[in-house]
Amino acid sequence: MDALARQRVTRCQDGLPERTVWLVITRSLGAEPPYASDISHAPVSTSLRPFVWFSGLRWAMEQCCEAGKTARGMAHYAVRKYPGWYHHRLTTIRAHCFWWHLKRHVGKKSSGPHRVTAADIIGGRLTPTDVYD
Repeated sequence: MDALARQRVTRCQDGLPERTVWLVITRSLGAEPPYASDISHAPVSTSLRPFVWFSGLRWAMEQCCEAGKTARGMAHYAVRKYPGWYHHRLTTIRAHCFWWHLKRHVGKKSSGPHRVTAADIIGGRLTPTDVYD
């Protein structure tokens, strides 16, 4: 479990005030807790709840990116500019989400040549609604 705090601070560049942002500090609970900090450009009226939600979402995104590197081909990209890298990253994240949802609804892959699970061959229970909802 983590503790989270936020504070409005003013960023400086070259010794001059630049912009007011949120400083979000997270620490794990324990004897010697490690601290982590992030900057957020959220509006002043933002409550603490979205910061807590996004801090939990970050772990899920890191896991998705790591799976994209190994299983979806993100480690094998060769792009020269940011738009190409961004497009490839977005495509691998979408592919990962698609395969995750498909595996959840269909089950494990079969060892047969068509990669269809045995339950779907026998019962015919898989419908387009199962896959796309």
